Amino acid sequence: LNIEERLERVSQLRSSLIAQLREMDGVIVRDIEGASPYVLNISLLGYRSEIVLHYLEQRGVYVSSGSACSKGASSGVLELFGAKPAEVDSALRISFCAENTEEDIAALVQGLRDAQKELMH
Repeated sequence: LNIEERLERVSQLRSSLIAQLREMDGVIVRDIEGASPYVLNISLLGYRSEIVLHYLEQRGVYVSSGSACSKGASSGVLELFGAKPAEVDSALRISFCAENTEEDIAALVQGLRDAQKELMH
């Protein structure tokens, strides 16, 4: 794939994920205009990002917590975009590449739904 094809593929996957996440309760999607299509930040309200991150990891789904520049600390970047402290505490960063598939997106969405059912608030 050339760079334009990769960008188109990633943009489609990101849009698909956003549409599915918007159907879920308790999920905040930070779809900021002009943002990189290769990254999406969300919050799963009521669930600490580290707990969800490890829950997903056990299912073979890998995401990050916070923002790329926070390095484990609370992210001032997310607060600049209007995130409340509880939203920052539950933030997950999802990265995309052209090798990702719709099945990857489905596994992530199902993992988040299962986390909401199985994990303690």
